Amino acid sequence: MKTSMIKMTLLLSILFTANVSTLANTSDAGAYLDEHGVWHETPGQKDQRMKWWREARFGMFIHWGLPSVTAGKWKGRWQKNEYSEWIMAHFKITSKENRGIAREFNPIHFDANEWAKMARDAGMKYVVFVAKHHDGFALFDTAASDFDIMDASPFKRDIVAELAEACKTYGVKLCFYYSQSMDWNEPDALGNFWEFHDNIVKPKGYENNSRKWIRTTYPDYMKRKAIPQITELLTQYGQIGLIWYDTPRSITKEQSQTYINLIRRYQPNAIVNSRIHESGKMGDYGSTGDNSIPGERQIGDWESPGTMNDTWAYRSDDHNWRTPTDMIRNLIDIVSRGGNYLLNVGPKADGTFPYETIVTLREFKKWMQINSEAIYGTVASPLGELRWGQTTEKPEENKLYLHVYQWPYDGKLKLSGLETKVTKAHLLTSEGKVALNYETGPALVIDVPKEMPNRHATVICLELAGEIKVDESKIERAQTVFKEARQEAQDKWVKDSFRLYVENAKIRGHHIKYNKDEKYIYNFYDPREYLEFGFRVRENPGNFDIHVRYSSELGSGWYVIDYLGQKVYFKIDATGSMHQSKTVKVGTINIPRDGHKSLTLRPVGDGKYNPMHFKWIKLF
Repeated sequence: MKTSMIKMTLLLSILFTANVSTLANTSDAGAYLDEHGVWHETPGQKDQRMKWWREARFGMFIHWGLPSVTAGKWKGRWQKNEYSEWIMAHFKITSKENRGIAREFNPIHFDANEWAKMARDAGMKYVVFVAKHHDGFALFDTAASDFDIMDASPFKRDIVAELAEACKTYGVKLCFYYSQSMDWNEPDALGNFWEFHDNIVKPKGYENNSRKWIRTTYPDYMKRKAIPQITELLTQYGQIGLIWYDTPRSITKEQSQTYINLIRRYQPNAIVNSRIHESGKMGDYGSTGDNSIPGERQIGDWESPGTMNDTWAYRSDDHNWRTPTDMIRNLIDIVSRGGNYLLNVGPKADGTFPYETIVTLREFKKWMQINSEAIYGTVASPLGELRWGQTTEKPEENKLYLHVYQWPYDGKLKLSGLETKVTKAHLLTSEGKVALNYETGPALVIDVPKEMPNRHATVICLELAGEIKVDESKIERAQTVFKEARQEAQDKWVKDSFRLYVENAKIRGHHIKYNKDEKYIYNFYDPREYLEFGFRVRENPGNFDIHVRYSSELGSGWYVIDYLGQKVYFKIDATGSMHQSKTVKVGTINIPRDGHKSLTLRPVGDGKYNPMHFKWIKLF
């Protein structure tokens, strides 16, 4: 156990000792932070700083720590519809009880080399490790607090130090997550208002919205703990790629800038995400909502963080795992729209991974070994999402990659709207590149094998004679792409109800069809296929009744709506004819927080064809 004097000495050393490596980094970067806290950087210098991240496209998020011990359960009660790492807030666990949980955290099977190797093998170029989450527990040796892995747990090994060495060994760039505003173990930080009642200002109109509450002593927390700990992360573990800040809540722009300037001072080549401030306009790149994938190509640098199931940290009762195909296609969807995919893993308390996580990472490994060239260093193609899949591009190499989800039954893959001459076409396979025959004309027609070579997504590389040019009027767009006007309408603040239209849904499957004239889904019978609806709830989370509208001449079996594990089953009854629709209430779900959400609709049954037209879901 370290003494208070040793901790104070270490802390003063970190805060007041300028080291040679920091000065060297500043000089190498060319950009600099002046004495007034202003960052000076040319566009070219920023491009150089962002280069590794733009080329990486794929990273691993790691949520781990005390929530992995409780795993969604506290004193015999399970969390309801909450992320595992929010268990302390959900059950209003006290800081003293939280220290008791820390005494149970002893990950004897933790192997940093194994973790880094798994990330590298899966094709992930960077790791964002949660160094301190909202519960205040630091997974590194910190001099700023005794609530850390060395002092408060029996493990007494600096996990961050071990992971830093492992990432160097396996060529993975190390990055850190740090919760800058909330620390439920501290009376001066935000978040723990159930235990620490002092020094709180509730702005007018937000008396019941704790997200907007201000802790007047928050600057004391910054000075005493947050700034010293971030400084430790920036100075004690070598070069890092970025700091991933989260949940800014009510901290001011000036306070956010202070956190940014720590990076500029100590690691000027590192980058920072937009969650540093609630405006989303500070930082080097944009971070979408959790598990949120924009429907169209986006301008600028952005990243989508996503989970493998419904939680971030481990929950032993969360069995709602996304399939490897879903997640591989998420990666493609995100990269094809110009973003990075930060895929989360939630290890168990002992340091091992859930079986489903291991299987998914193995599938990524197999897919990336064949197709990584269609991901790394690519940009969004001007072709956008097509009726059979997605496209990515390497402009400097004049290469266009076709990511095929729905394989043509006739062996002819058609691509309309490409104006640039194709010089070669080849299939990416485990045996190497296989040349494909093709014909040009009103559309490019590529001869492909009868069977889809890769069930997740098969990639075809087109080598072009020059810069890619397209005729927008000829491109056969996907029926599943989110329409900009519809998306804007969905994003508007609707207090009481909103509809999720099928034209806005993402179709996951090759049988499902969409009638764009009458706006309904049909051929919707295979339980392996589903619709995914994205939406946003603002200011008014709570219980929502679910209504659906459909038509069916004879009745067509059972379906299930799934929101974060809340499953609502309903039966499609006969409506009289396929042209006679009806709306019925099928159940209720609880949405505990505002923000970006998604739910799925899937058939339940034997997979036999049943005639049904599905039109929309309404949440009221």
